[in-house]
Amino acid sequence: MKRYRSFVESLQESIGRQLTKNESRTILWLAGYEQNTVNDIVSIVNAAHEYRKNEN
Repeated sequence: MKRYRSFVESLQESIGRQLTKNESRTILWLAGYEQNTVNDIVSIVNAAHEYRKNEN
């Protein structure tokens, strides 16, 4: 469950809002994967956020 909370907090910080109920269910599913997979997904979201932020 710690991995799930950490994953949710990282994503919410990156997107600047709370996850929807459906998004939270998807994250719960993804949190069951290996930590490296979770880290890669968070990294992709963070990179997209930074790209969009720097684009404006």
